[in-house]
Amino acid sequence: MKQCLNIVYQDYIPEELIDDFMKLELDKQLDIIIIREKLTKQHYCFSGIEISDIILYFNQHYIELIFGGLTVNLAYDILKKGIKFLWKSVVKLPIKKIDSDGKISDKTQSICLRIKDSEKSVEITLNGEFNEEQADKIIDESFKLLVSDYSDKSTD
Repeated sequence: MKQCLNIVYQDYIPEELIDDFMKLELDKQLDIIIIREKLTKQHYCFSGIEISDIILYFNQHYIELIFGGLTVNLAYDILKKGIKFLWKSVVKLPIKKIDSDGKISDKTQSICLRIKDSEKSVEITLNGEFNEEQADKIIDESFKLLVSDYSDKSTD
């Protein structure tokens, strides 16, 4: 049975970037649902944590299959390659933000990995520049943390 990965991305993210992600053939391992989230002006005028440029919502069951060894490692390798591709592509985009005073500044680009169900949510945000080795380690550790935190919250 195929599982779901929802990709939510802001409207300023080029469609070609998401199309290139789709060409990584992750859809042969998962059903991919693409949801477009349009950024509106209301998001410019708030204080607090910025909204990620791309959010990947993972089905809890799929994450458990990957780390339980029941899914072919190829699926995880392709998923990790896709995350690195999105992360590397997003940090190169020249995205600006406007504060309430009209001041324009660079926006820190980020992608978010999230496991969510009706009762709980665990997320990790990836931003900044990286090399291949750092990205592999960060993504591997992020998934371990997501699974661990999610499992811990399930027992609460």
